[in-house]
Amino acid sequence: SILKQPNPVSIFSGEDQTVIIRIITRKEASELIEFLKSADYGITSTDAQGATGGVKIIYSIIKRQDLKNVVEIIKKFNPHAFYTVEDVKFVSEGIFPTGKHWFKKNYLQSFRNHRKEK
Repeated sequence: SILKQPNPVSIFSGEDQTVIIRIITRKEASELIEFLKSADYGITSTDAQGATGGVKIIYSIIKRQDLKNVVEIIKKFNPHAFYTVEDVKFVSEGIFPTGKHWFKKNYLQSFRNHRKEK
């Protein structure tokens, strides 16, 4: 095939790097956005028009080491969301989680508490 599929494992290497994740979803995304914000990820979102109607586009600049965790969050809230990941060469400022230990320790508990509220 002309287009070579990337090795999924290689996407998560280079942990000191920064990446942008772009999430495009037709599903209502306010819970996903709020959960990412509560985990201290900086989020920018906008409404847009896709080929089949209205969508929400969510952008976040994250550390590559957090990519697996962010993808896991996306899949919990919307297993069919479309997302892309691109390397970022320079970031002047941003909002990032203060430590990876917070995420590992509190992620599942936060998710469980969030889902119980429904």
